[in-house]
Amino acid sequence: MKREIELKIFVEELGEIKKKLRKIGAKYEGVFREHDFFFDTPQEILKKKKALLRLRIGDTRHFLTYKENLKSGQFKSADEYEVVVKNPQELKKILEKIGFRVWFNYLKPRREYWSYRGNHLTLDSFPFGKFVEIEGSPKFIRGLAQKLNLDFTRSSAKSYIKLLRDYRKYKRLKI
Repeated sequence: MKREIELKIFVEELGEIKKKLRKIGAKYEGVFREHDFFFDTPQEILKKKKALLRLRIGDTRHFLTYKENLKSGQFKSADEYEVVVKNPQELKKILEKIGFRVWFNYLKPRREYWSYRGNHLTLDSFPFGKFVEIEGSPKFIRGLAQKLNLDFTRSSAKSYIKLLRDYRKYKRLKI
């Protein structure tokens, strides 16, 4: 288990961010498409506990992630448990057979992974916007955002689920 702390920052364009990441010595890890499936019981046991069960099916990597103690303030944080999955379609069937149901899913058409000083960040492209998502301590997140010249007034601790719902509801983002 680890305590995950993250922040998303909306950006207009990712090209300059990539150049800055290379300049500071960040390591490019690849670009992937990912499809996230979120599960709960019909009684919404996980929702009531402020917990989340996600199956991420990627181009080459697949993960089952359980998050609890979800908190949002200036940063989003959660206790995170994660395992690599070899056969995600079979795991999805197993979860459904034991009573879990998919309550939400979405496709990340382009997710670019980077690492810097032992922390992860992603450059995410959605039809509703482009984001830099930084994981690490609040101090690390602030420092890297400053190095990349990111605008903190355009940051959000909201999940992509909430951002996508905002977009669908208002046809614009509420960050």
